[in-house]
Amino acid sequence: MTDDDPLITLDEAAKLIPGADADTLKQMHRAGKLVCYRPGKKLLTTAANVIEAVKVNSRVTPARVVQQSRLDAAAMERSKAALDLVLENLRRIDQEKKQAARAQRDRNNLIRKAERDAERRAARKAAQARARPPRK
Repeated sequence: MTDDDPLITLDEAAKLIPGADADTLKQMHRAGKLVCYRPGKKLLTTAANVIEAVKVNSRVTPARVVQQSRLDAAAMERSKAALDLVLENLRRIDQEKKQAARAQRDRNNLIRKAERDAERRAARKAAQARARPPRK
């Protein structure tokens, strides 16, 4: 995990995978197929870990060796499309989290700048008050 990868809950990660829920992801974690972190009581993972788990653990295995029919090709295409959709959703969520982090960092910088400006104004006003002779 790099510093840029935001942690997401298993519930959030499950929404990205059609037909999956948090329990499925917990089972994948217990089986060693999904990397998770436990900074507190909850299991957390990253979008990159989920992408890797989906890529590594997704495979199409034929039930029996027969000549591929149109139905098998159609099922494979649907499966491929669903996997592409999951991966695109994970990328989109990752980008949204990064944008939200940038926006929060920018807001914090603006707040710090406003506080510094207010301190400077107060110091300037105090200096001016000390420099003025008292009124009689």
